[in-house]
Amino acid sequence: MPRPSINVTLDFASIEERIAKGERITVRHLAADLNVSPEIVRRALLDHYSARVAFSRGRTGGIQVKTASPVTTEANETTPAAA
Repeated sequence: MPRPSINVTLDFASIEERIAKGERITVRHLAADLNVSPEIVRRALLDHYSARVAFSRGRTGGIQVKTASPVTTEANETTPAAA
């Protein structure tokens, strides 16, 4: 019989806000706050952010989330106003 999966609810807006402020956030600290294993938190972050999230180890490590780059097209570029 397989183990039931553990679903964890993360406040992604709070995480992004804390990262934007320059605060160091680690998977270990998030997991300790939620009382789950770090692997569950890591999996939830990967599911939500996919390729935008990066994890680094060490004293200065933590979670980095890349901002979504805006898509620019010719229609979005500014044109001089007609006189």
